[in-house]
Amino acid sequence: MDLKIKKTNLFLSILIIFFTLCSCIKPPLKEITNAQRALTSAQSSGADLYAGEDFEEMKSKLAQARKGMVEKNYEQSKILALEIILEADQVKSRVAKLKEEARKKAEKKLFIAHKALCDLEDKGKIRYNIDEYRAILQIFREVQKDYQKELYSIVEKKANEIIERCSILEKETQKMELKLKEEKAGLRKKNLKKSGPKVEKKHGLKTKEVKPTDISFVVETGDSLWMICQRGKYL
Repeated sequence: MDLKIKKTNLFLSILIIFFTLCSCIKPPLKEITNAQRALTSAQSSGADLYAGEDFEEMKSKLAQARKGMVEKNYEQSKILALEIILEADQVKSRVAKLKEEARKKAEKKLFIAHKALCDLEDKGKIRYNIDEYRAILQIFREVQKDYQKELYSIVEKKANEIIERCSILEKETQKMELKLKEEKAGLRKKNLKKSGPKVEKKHGLKTKEVKPTDISFVVETGDSLWMICQRGKYL
């Protein structure tokens, strides 16, 4: 009988301790709030752009912590919240270095993109497709605004697009110029065939035609070598 009473008392003591401990664990509202602030601060520093994987992991942990609050798993929620606060500080310090590296890359790409645009203008490569040039120029203006907002990853991406489109436009212009040059040469040969050989008379003297590869000039009978050379030079 005494043994039975002792077992009952022990069981009751365990229950009392258990419920006492449970009543001591409070919802970690403060920790959850601080975790949310830490996550927002990390995002403002650019963690979502320069440390995307770490940022997404912290977001996932915050969602788990809130789920634990609903399920009254307060201890686990508190641990997750504290982890987020610690990781957010580490990510922010790492983002500062990554952001500086991204700024240097963006500046370099922006310089190359600006040079590509200037080359198109200087070489007259825009006259055959002025609409495409205007579209590229509009992107460049947007890139300048993004740079001022410190959106360096976006700047690098758009600058690469500008460089590629400038290269395509230049190649298209070169093809167009070559085509026009060939058409012009073909028209010149056609006109030469239609006109036929010419014989000129001057002061009653007979003349004959000399035909180099693509240049023709008249040599008069009695002309000196010096005069022939001068006519060939200026025709």
